[in-house]
Amino acid sequence: MSANGHAPGQPLVSVVLPTADRPRYLKRALQSAIDQTYRNIEILVRDNASGPETGEVIRQFRDERIQYLRHDHNVGMTQNVIGGFQQAKGKYVTNLHDDDFWEADFLQKTVTALEAHPEAVIAFSDHYIVDLNDKINTSATEQNSALFNRTKLAPGIHKPFKKLALVDLSIPVSMATVFRRQSIDWNDFPNLASSYDFWLAYLACRNNDACYYVAERLTSYRVHPASETSLGRVRLNKGLIEIYERMMLDPRVAELRSVFRERLGIHHTDAAIALLRRGENGAARRMLLPGAKYRFDLKTSLAFAASYLSPGLTRHFPGKLSFPASRMIMTPEQIATARRRRFFSP
Repeated sequence: MSANGHAPGQPLVSVVLPTADRPRYLKRALQSAIDQTYRNIEILVRDNASGPETGEVIRQFRDERIQYLRHDHNVGMTQNVIGGFQQAKGKYVTNLHDDDFWEADFLQKTVTALEAHPEAVIAFSDHYIVDLNDKINTSATEQNSALFNRTKLAPGIHKPFKKLALVDLSIPVSMATVFRRQSIDWNDFPNLASSYDFWLAYLACRNNDACYYVAERLTSYRVHPASETSLGRVRLNKGLIEIYERMMLDPRVAELRSVFRERLGIHHTDAAIALLRRGENGAARRMLLPGAKYRFDLKTSLAFAASYLSPGLTRHFPGKLSFPASRMIMTPEQIATARRRRFFSP
């Protein structure tokens, strides 16, 4: 055993932990990484220009495996997280958001699966839904697992897993997935407004590789009570639109283009509705027009008509046009950002 308790020959795992002004939750997340039964890890805490409280939390942990980097300005979620992956030295890499946490055997079970199955580029598990005080919401947890098809998903190897990752959205990239680092092109990342984890799922599955599902709840996903903003919703949809447009051009995922087209139409309309809520009616029309070639339904028609009304009116009622929560229009990071108003996640 080494000083950190890992067995000789254990491959290094890099844990990327992005944080931004959530010291209360960060402490819980960081503790769950430190307490892993799998010991050979490096923990890359990437601080997106937080206040001094975050640094104080980090200093409470006297663990040489922690590497702390604080940005002096907000670089955005995508650059913060991907920068951590690019810095990582481990054979395997994983992501843990600052308000989620792991069971003690999460890494042990996922890394063991990857070591036993070299054909798998990722291993992932299911997860719990918890509240601000770490209490498990049993009904929300069950609904979440069913919504993203994990209740029906067989444990073990799945090859290929393009539908699993890009249609069913079954893989919780941002808190319950471990990647084989050399299998991902970490330089192939557009400067996305949001949804970096959906792009990462695409990078993992696009070459017909395999994944491994550990059919246990090994992590916890925290639900917050705050509400999503219209500006945040615009960013989310713009990020997803860019990803789907890029995937439409990739022959490696050509069999899913009909799904991509439908979701492009949905995201254009959803972004337009958010813009209407902000009184940006001209911008809403400009968002709707390119989306009409993919999908033009009743909601799109109503949003288009509303864009010609007074902004004073559209600020109040377009929320009624918003889409129901559905895996058809949501990705892991979209729900992670919108978790403030939802009781489930992928």
